[in-house]
Amino acid sequence: MITTSHDRGGAGRTADGRSPHRPLWSDRFVGRDRQLECIGAGLQSAADGQPTTLVLSGTAGLGLSRLLAETRRRIDALAEPFAAVHGVALPATSGVPYAPVASALENLLAPLPDDTLATLLGPTGDAIARLVPSLRPRLEELDLLPVRPRMAATEWREARMFEAVLGVLERLGERQPVALLLEDLHHADAATRGLASFLARVTRGQRVMLVVTYQPDRLLRSDPLRATLSTLSNTPSVTSAELAPLDRTELSQLIEAIEGERPSSTTLLLVAERARGNPLVVEELLAARRELQGVSLAGALDRLVTARASLRSPECRRVLRLLSLAGSAVPMPMLLSMGAEFESRSPARPPRSSSAARHGDVLESDIAAGVAEALEHGFLIETFDRPEGPAVGNLGGPAGPVRGGRRDDGARQYSRQDREARSDSNRESGRADSPPPRAWMRRGTWWRPVRIGDWASGTS
Repeated sequence: MITTSHDRGGAGRTADGRSPHRPLWSDRFVGRDRQLECIGAGLQSAADGQPTTLVLSGTAGLGLSRLLAETRRRIDALAEPFAAVHGVALPATSGVPYAPVASALENLLAPLPDDTLATLLGPTGDAIARLVPSLRPRLEELDLLPVRPRMAATEWREARMFEAVLGVLERLGERQPVALLLEDLHHADAATRGLASFLARVTRGQRVMLVVTYQPDRLLRSDPLRATLSTLSNTPSVTSAELAPLDRTELSQLIEAIEGERPSSTTLLLVAERARGNPLVVEELLAARRELQGVSLAGALDRLVTARASLRSPECRRVLRLLSLAGSAVPMPMLLSMGAEFESRSPARPPRSSSAARHGDVLESDIAAGVAEALEHGFLIETFDRPEGPAVGNLGGPAGPVRGGRRDDGARQYSRQDREARSDSNRESGRADSPPPRAWMRRGTWWRPVRIGDWASGTS
């Protein structure tokens, strides 16, 4: 099986308080055969010039993001290369028109050479410039923008934008089939929902497969996404698939992949009853069993997670407290500013570095070490507004991650080498919390805390 990009570890603490480097989650992709078959059939139809749409749904923790990560990896391994265009709707941008589409197109178009960019945009340069403002200076240099701005009535602007995005996908599909992945549509704005509905209903031979995902447990009765889903369900080219909880056999395979051995019947029964087929809860229960000696897995899940957090260093707990106050995704510069402001207003002395000597800016080093530890033990989710490489096949370079995160999505490919090198160095020096490499703090990386209630409420 194809492995994920995760290589984090943790177990019971050693005598000096450090956590041995042991895996806490599965690198093996388990289950979801029916959904992968649907995706494979859709990709084949798109390659044959029959556009299709697949709507994937699943409650939090069941692995929608992980399924899309597996889809991207299998797309990369296809004999006929596909262009994977991946956009993720985030809570922080839920009111920004076309936010996930704009981010995905920027990642697709920005690295392309000038001639390829001009061919893909065609006559839609002005619309794409409005959608992705960072491309405007380059499009002006290439004379891809009209001399005079085109004026259009308000009711026509949306239609022109829809046609512009479809035109780019059509021209890209002439070079290679396209898989457009729109993740977490429940966080998307009205314009993005309208665009998804438009792309699903228009079938004129474009070699494009559209995959959208959403979490039904996030939808209120009056949620506007329900109208979009109703429209999609009545479209002939649209199929739907729901992620169900893992069955007992799949749970056994997942536990074996994490633990390295087949689970006993007692362990399997206990985990199955507590997790109810939710793979994220399975991983959390096994992590708690390793890190918390003598713990009862029958306790409330949020208490188990809180107990695990209490084992972390002061640097890690400081990061978690700061992000819990933010309530949304936070970039590293803002996190550092929050830490400095909090310390300046607090009557108590700032916490001292507990696990390693710091160099340079102590606050920055502590925050970086806290972020690294929180990521390693699954307390933070990582997202990117600009990945290291474009999420495409072979047009502009190797495929790169658009979103990283907890083991639920398996997309943090960029930092595996950094973490492995850092872990090796730390083991040699005997220091567990050395500041991470500067790549951890580059522009475009955002942090947000895992919302335990999103996936624990149904099992506590």
